[in-house]
Amino acid sequence: MDYFREKRILNGIYTLLSSYPFYLLSSIEKTRNGIGFSNSIEIINEIKNEKGIIGFYKGIGTLIILSPIYFLTKLILNYLISKLFKNIKTIYKNKNENENEIEIENKLKLIISLFYQYPKMFLKDCLILSPFKYNSFKIINDIIFRDNGDLNIKSAIIILIKFLPIFILRRILNLITTGRNIKPNLFTGYSFSNLFYSSISIIPILILKHLIITIGLNQINTKINKIINKIINNNNNQNNELLLKFKNIYFNSITQGILITILINPLEVIRLQYIHQFISSYVEKYLDSQSQQYSSGSGILPIVIDPISMAIKISKEKGITHLLFSGFISFSIFNILNKISNKNNN
Repeated sequence: MDYFREKRILNGIYTLLSSYPFYLLSSIEKTRNGIGFSNSIEIINEIKNEKGIIGFYKGIGTLIILSPIYFLTKLILNYLISKLFKNIKTIYKNKNENENEIEIENKLKLIISLFYQYPKMFLKDCLILSPFKYNSFKIINDIIFRDNGDLNIKSAIIILIKFLPIFILRRILNLITTGRNIKPNLFTGYSFSNLFYSSISIIPILILKHLIITIGLNQINTKINKIINKIINNNNNQNNELLLKFKNIYFNSITQGILITILINPLEVIRLQYIHQFISSYVEKYLDSQSQQYSSGSGILPIVIDPISMAIKISKEKGITHLLFSGFISFSIFNILNKISNKNNN
C-alpha cells in the first residue's frame, strides 16, 4: 500500500468518525419541532441518557458493513457503463475522446448510483431517526421490512446482497407512491420494496443537491477565482492584499462548508421528513396497538407526496424558519469537516 492511498484511507476513517455525530444530530434536529441551540442540547442530553457516547454513532456499524458491498457494485456498474460507451464509439468508429461524451457517461454513472445506493442511505437514516430504545435488529426487522415477525431477517440480508441489482430492475416501476397494505412475504409482498420508499420523491432531491453544488457553487467559485486572479495580475496596488485576504477567507473550508449548508439545508429537511413519516407510521401503530386501538395485522405506509408539497407542509406545520435553518449548526460542522477532508485528499 503506497503512502498516498494509506493517507486517504486514514483520512476517510477520521472524517467518518469525527463528522458522523454531527450528521446524526443534524438529522434528528431536522425532524423535531424545536430549533436552535437549546434544541440541540436537549437532543444531545437525550442521546447521552439513552445510549451514552456510543449513541452518537447509531447506525454507523451497518453503514460500514454495507459499504464494501456497494463499493464493489459501484466498480462493476461503472465498468459496464464505460464498456458500453467504448462499444458505442467502436460501432460508430469514433475513437476520439469527446468532453460531452465523458460528461454524459459521468452523469449516467451518477444517476444509476443514486438508485443502487438508495437502500443503504434509507437504511442509515432509518437507524438514525428511529427511537433510541429500538435496537438495529428491531428497526430493520419490524420498521423497515414491516414483517410482523414472519420475515427471516437473515434470509432478507442474503437476498439483499445477492439479488439487489435484479430487484431494482423489477421493482423500479412499482415504487410506492400511495399507501398500501404491506404483506409479510418477501417474495410475493411489498416488504422488500420498503427499502425504496419515497425514492420517487427523494432521488430528484438528491440530483438537485448535486446540481446545486457542482454546477451552482463550483461554477461560481471558479468564476470568482478567475476574476480575482485577473485583477491581481493586472494591478499592482494595495487592493491586491485585500483581494488575497478575501480569497483566502472565501475559499476557506469553513466558509465553503457554511455556503453548502445554506444552499442544501432546506433540501435535507424535506428529504428527511419522508424517512421520519415512514418511521412514525410504525411507531404510532405500535403505540396504538399497545393501547389496543389498532389492528396489528395491517401496516399501511404513508402516502408519498411530491417535494414541493412536502416543503409547503413543513412550512405550515413547523414554520419557514424550520425549513431553512433546522439543524443548521451541526450540519455546517458536518460539511466543514468533509470539505477539510476533501482538501487533505487533493
